[in-house]
Amino acid sequence: MGQVYGGASYGLATSNTVNIFGGTVRARVVGGVSNTNSVTKNTINISGGTIEGNVFGGISSTGSVTGNTINISGNPTFGAGAGLFGGEAEENPTFENSVKGNTLNLKIKNTNVKDIKNFEFINFYLPTGLKANDTILLIHSLSSTDLTNSKISIGVMGDDSPSITAGDKITLLYSPISGIQAPLNINDKFTAYQGISNVYEFELSTTDDDDNPTNGVKSIVATTTKAGANEKQKAILEGGISSSLVTTASNSMIESSLSSLNGVNLNSAGEGSMASSSASSVRNNTGSYVDSNMIGLIATISKRANDSFIYSAFFEAGYGKYDSFNSFDSGDIKGSGDNSYFGFGLMSKSYLVNNFY
Repeated sequence: MGQVYGGASYGLATSNTVNIFGGTVRARVVGGVSNTNSVTKNTINISGGTIEGNVFGGISSTGSVTGNTINISGNPTFGAGAGLFGGEAEENPTFENSVKGNTLNLKIKNTNVKDIKNFEFINFYLPTGLKANDTILLIHSLSSTDLTNSKISIGVMGDDSPSITAGDKITLLYSPISGIQAPLNINDKFTAYQGISNVYEFELSTTDDDDNPTNGVKSIVATTTKAGANEKQKAILEGGISSSLVTTASNSMIESSLSSLNGVNLNSAGEGSMASSSASSVRNNTGSYVDSNMIGLIATISKRANDSFIYSAFFEAGYGKYDSFNSFDSGDIKGSGDNSYFGFGLMSKSYLVNNFY
């Protein structure tokens, strides 16, 4: 296969998508291209196959190329001449025109490319099977890779957990030949969550290119400082405490009404009614605390069908709200919520004749 384009226009080239999951592309891949206008919001998804040419989020001769995305996942192979480029504004290659908003999402390890360029955001999603000393992206450029205007972040894929523990090092970027001009505003600490259950904390560092100091750094490395269960997830579960208390109160009121069925005063027509309500305020200490406030009511009407059978109908309703507070080393978390219920039901009581079981 030759060149692949998501869309080509003399006007605006926007919102095109290229999906590559197999085969061989022997020339370049471009999300969108325009001769005279802007190229924006194009997406390239590469999850397989062999790519031998450069991959561009977009290209424009005279317009800006911004807000494009390249996603790398699965098991693709990139040839020796394949680089990843967020945008290419040929006549005005400034940050505003070629870099701004362009994003590279890497979701696999051991990706080899010629170069990467013109991405404002480079996101590393640590995949299942990642282990200590693995490398995510290897760059084989003959000139220094300029990432001075880029922002790096780290995430964790939502499948099985990576096989990393505190103290393990992961090389995010490695350029052994010509080095990397590291981001000017690199954030040295990251927290990544896997769903809500696991949390990972990383510190970024660089290794210098001692052979050619002017090339910048040779690699950007993430050191794991924390890997384990997310203690903050209990803040989500605490809302269930209030729900369970409301349910328990509802059951208690129904049981009380059943027990009182015998005591309902019926008039001469064999009819009667009964109502009751309850209110409570409870604090549950869970290391922090959950305050629950509840109110409920039940109303019953009864009718005697004959001397041995009474039937009743009831209506119940209730409302509860809670406020929770949790204090963690990284800050406090407050929660609040409410729940309500209502229901209808029938009850009956019969008197069996003697010696009937």
